[in-house]
Amino acid sequence: MPTSPIRPGGLWAGVGRLFVVAGVNVYEVDSTGAVITDFGAIPGSTGGAAPVQMVVGGSNSSNAQLLIMDSSVPGIFLVGASSVTSVFPDAWALEYLDSFYLALGSPGATQNQVNASDPLDGSTWDPLVFAVKTGTPDLGLNLVVVNNQIFIASQKNIEPWYNAGLPNFPFQRIQGSSTTNTGVLAQYSPQKLDNTWFWLGASERGYAQVYKMQGLLPVRISNPAIENLIASYQLNSAGAAQVTALTYEEPGHLFYMLTFPATTGNPNGSALVYDVVTNMWHERYHLNGDTLERPLYHCVASISGFGGETETPVNFAGAWNSGKIYKLGLQYPDDDGDTIRRIRTAPHVSDADRWVKHARLTVSAQCGAASMLLDYSNDGGRTFDAPVGGPRTIAPSSEVPSRYTALQLGRSRDRVYRITINSATELIRLVAAYLDVNMGTEP
Repeated sequence: MPTSPIRPGGLWAGVGRLFVVAGVNVYEVDSTGAVITDFGAIPGSTGGAAPVQMVVGGSNSSNAQLLIMDSSVPGIFLVGASSVTSVFPDAWALEYLDSFYLALGSPGATQNQVNASDPLDGSTWDPLVFAVKTGTPDLGLNLVVVNNQIFIASQKNIEPWYNAGLPNFPFQRIQGSSTTNTGVLAQYSPQKLDNTWFWLGASERGYAQVYKMQGLLPVRISNPAIENLIASYQLNSAGAAQVTALTYEEPGHLFYMLTFPATTGNPNGSALVYDVVTNMWHERYHLNGDTLERPLYHCVASISGFGGETETPVNFAGAWNSGKIYKLGLQYPDDDGDTIRRIRTAPHVSDADRWVKHARLTVSAQCGAASMLLDYSNDGGRTFDAPVGGPRTIAPSSEVPSRYTALQLGRSRDRVYRITINSATELIRLVAAYLDVNMGTEP
């Protein structure tokens, strides 16, 4: 893009079009990345790391309108034919439901106030058409619309609302529903996926657990290991404000990705990714030389039948530190030209604290010509000591899928195996792993 970086939430794709917020400017681009229209700067925007929200509403493509919430201002802006204009001030969350754009007021005179636009007209906001969240006094941070319900996400609680068809302001709190005792820690972590939404949560009892909404109740999806890892990042209020999230789908898998900024406990930043299909977590990084840094991207937009693209759909990913828009997919073996380091750690191997003799480890995988590095821990995963002579390099067999085999692996009371594959040219698929052991009898 002509300006940078791509803002968190700064990609929106639909109706055969792709829009980008890069720096302070708004663009529409084609499938080659060429700028079709430069709509100019968002008035008052400071660009940089401040998140944006992009929402399109309307009854069809001819009357659809693109509105942008810019948290650096904060305010709501309409993308017109050739410019961006302010339509609603003092708001830091934006949504759309049943022909109405909805704006959540920022701290100050409009705190916890939800305003609605005129029907199908995001350029017109009657100052008298609003309601105030009254279930709890804590600060409202975001709006999420899922399954025709509006969730007002606050610091310690969440209120569900719906369209009751009332005169003036049509929305109200769902009758008989209770306000949850779990809120949102990171304001822009709520993201929609799989007919629900996910977020990094907080409550009166603590914080830094990850939730998804199941009906009208939060369900914890993080585990103690993930929560301990997040706690180790030492997020303060400023760090939590920089945590953002994205969701996307890749063949057969749905991903919710939390991106964390550089902090005292996490000096290069990082990302934690939850796979909705397998209910498993993994860490994701960019390998810069030998340094692990946060991934290159922090927003994703998916679109089918876009220009000359052959993939359907295409996942476009916006860079956090440049104006680049990447293609994201398992079919790409490199990370913007850099090597991808894939690390898989196995479960513990132990037998009531007795000695276990390790005869053979075999990994079945499709890794092309890539080699595999093996090391292991004999203290339960606290430290990893390489086998004698350093990490063992295992070459693939000629079978399909290939077999990577290591012999004479010694003994341990509690061992954790780890494999590492570095490649910028091969597509990596791990199939299974098998371990031959002789259970010991010694105490």
